[in-house]
Amino acid sequence: MKRAAVLCLAAACFLWASSAADASPVSSSEFNWGYHFEPAGHPLTFITNHNALGVIGLPGNGGSNHMHTRSTTTVDISTKLWAFSTASAINPQTVTNLPFAINLRLSDHASGFSEYVSFSGTLNGTLWNNGSNLRATFISPRTADVNIDHHVYTVTFEKLTQPSGLGHPGAFVFDVNVQHNPEPSSLVLAGIGMPLFGLVSRRRRRA
Repeated sequence: MKRAAVLCLAAACFLWASSAADASPVSSSEFNWGYHFEPAGHPLTFITNHNALGVIGLPGNGGSNHMHTRSTTTVDISTKLWAFSTASAINPQTVTNLPFAINLRLSDHASGFSEYVSFSGTLNGTLWNNGSNLRATFISPRTADVNIDHHVYTVTFEKLTQPSGLGHPGAFVFDVNVQHNPEPSSLVLAGIGMPLFGLVSRRRRRA
């Protein structure tokens, strides 16, 4: 029994040392990252109905390379949605099953690695010269997770704000949260530690 305890303890110490040597110098509760929305196909779609001409633009660009958040913090990021029409509010244009695609590149500054998440769906509603009433129907899931060097980025669609004519864009708004994902060696260490704790407890009770 004593030999088994010694072997377990030695294995735990070895794994702890390996994990500590590979640990990131950045605190597991603070994350430095950036994001960038990138174009997905042609950014402009023309709407021609109700004797009017309209245009909807989802350029899919913009972002920040200097985000600094904690694991308990959720931040909003967004990409613009432009819309304009020559129609009046009394006789607005209709938007029917207009496809959209949003590509988001997330960059983990601690590791220098990047990964993509994508969202897609259709826009439906109405459009006039100084306003719109559009709704987004998603084909893809509204939440996407990506693991970048043991950091899990969770991106969730929050809302669509309405564009209202030239110079007044709306936006697709997303929530982003970053959490630390333990390394496999840390999980193994935890698995070894529990039986070792039980072994020591049983020996104490018998004594």
